[in-house]
Amino acid sequence: MRIAICEDIEKESLALAKLVKKYCDSVFVSAQIDVFASGEGFLQKFVPGYYQIAFLDIYMSGLSGMDVAKNLLKEDPSCMIIFITGSLNHAVEGFRVNAADYLVKPLDYQMVETALLRCRQSFAKSMQFIEIKTNRLNRKILIKDILYAEVYANTCVLHTETEDVASRMTLEGVELQLRASLGVQRNYFLRCHRSYLVNMNCISHIGEDGCLMKNGDVIPIRRMDRKKVQKLYLDYVFLQTIGESG
Repeated sequence: MRIAICEDIEKESLALAKLVKKYCDSVFVSAQIDVFASGEGFLQKFVPGYYQIAFLDIYMSGLSGMDVAKNLLKEDPSCMIIFITGSLNHAVEGFRVNAADYLVKPLDYQMVETALLRCRQSFAKSMQFIEIKTNRLNRKILIKDILYAEVYANTCVLHTETEDVASRMTLEGVELQLRASLGVQRNYFLRCHRSYLVNMNCISHIGEDGCLMKNGDVIPIRRMDRKKVQKLYLDYVFLQTIGESG
């Protein structure tokens, strides 16, 4: 694991690095910890996909941690951001850029441990997959990449942002794999139609005509189930919001 610390006060950056190393040692995770004294210095050496976690001090001379985070979000959305700061003034804005946590100084080990544990849990979720057979080969498809699944004739197609993967299996078979991987309580896929299964995290809007997906596709909703589907989606969004704010 590679972790960046961007903090312009040397004493505080070194103290944070020790806390991070203590946590990684406690969970037997090998970590490379790089310390940067400015946002500009960090971005100059930043390469998408290199760092898994970045601790960013919001109040720095030059580029602020928030400015750095916005650049990271554009270049590498998978990099987990943990803000460190002396106040809560930017907490709301921090979560708008998908910050994993927001730590208020003075930092202690328990705060850093909690933030890094949250990141590890998020990493574990992002690597969950289902396995399907396509063209006589077994393929692992990351669950988070699936926008929706549709079935026609004897073929099920998994639509992702980068490709469509076809397999001779039933939609029920895909559902069973998703439930087994995610668990019933954390399953974020919704059967909105007998031929479609949608990732609720990838829905932009749900209305009378169907589910508008983030890639622009519109997925139909079975007419008799329209109110039920809309309620299930709104309940999911509500629970996600409560979970993030908690």
